[in-house]
Amino acid sequence: MLQVVNDGGLTHRRGSMELPSVMIRNEAGMNPSDLPSGASRGANDLPEMLEQPCSNHRLELVGRLTAMVLHEMRNPLSVIKGYAEMIARDKKATGDTRVKGLLKGVDRLDAVMNCVLSVVRKPQQRENTTDVEPSVRLAQEFVTMAHRPKPMISVQMPEGLPPAELPATDLEQVILNLLMNACDATDPHPKVTVSVSFAAEGPPVPSGGPFVAATIPESQWHALWPSGRPAILIAVRDEGAGITPEVLRLLFNEQITTKQHSHGTGLGLLLCRDVLTARRGTLLIESTYRLGTTATVIVPAVVRSAWTREGELGELRARFA
Repeated sequence: MLQVVNDGGLTHRRGSMELPSVMIRNEAGMNPSDLPSGASRGANDLPEMLEQPCSNHRLELVGRLTAMVLHEMRNPLSVIKGYAEMIARDKKATGDTRVKGLLKGVDRLDAVMNCVLSVVRKPQQRENTTDVEPSVRLAQEFVTMAHRPKPMISVQMPEGLPPAELPATDLEQVILNLLMNACDATDPHPKVTVSVSFAAEGPPVPSGGPFVAATIPESQWHALWPSGRPAILIAVRDEGAGITPEVLRLLFNEQITTKQHSHGTGLGLLLCRDVLTARRGTLLIESTYRLGTTATVIVPAVVRSAWTREGELGELRARFA
């Protein structure tokens, strides 16, 4: 295992940032350049390893900047909410769904900002389970209002689903990102389908290959999803441009985007990956170039108690067979 050690000396300039000069040492404390040829690959990896501190510093700066921007956004957001509430109290606006939608959108933005800010502050305890249907419906309603042109989003969801083992804000954040991606991929006539299902025995192992990307490697699938671990699957499908195998292979490893330069940042899927990974969930992306994409969110389903587990699972198996 190689270690990067600061020698306190000169600096190397990478791009627009200066980094401390480093020495590469292995576990024995030896410099790999002193080893026989072929005994170590550390010397050849120096440029790649130098990029890591640069990336970490850049992420730290992005985190600080994000916190500052969100803090400043709260003031105008409060003004918008205040005016919307004044309009809502007007008798002429009573029952106006547009005002209600505006207030829901403001509340949703406030919840998202709180979620992001919690990353740079000490995390607060949040409810760890959520009913899937309200979260899916909220994301559907928000994207239908926010996206232009207005999309057609159909939802297929059975009744009686068990709760999902993650906070509602996290689930809504993931579904919102995936719905916006799907709508953007099908412009100028966005049409998206959301299908929710329950797998009592756990999700099937992905087929792999060049047309599937997952947030975990196939070798770790059974460790995260052993047989018998019930799960809820939320599939977001579009018939848009699709993703090439070359891009799909890098989807969860790099900040990339297939959208226009001014329209996408590549952060959405990375955010989805991090949220689901933290909650022991998974995201699968299946795509065929020019035919469309399916993004499937897989989250643990909650069984209420140990002594009712078998009976409840038996009932759920029969219901969703």
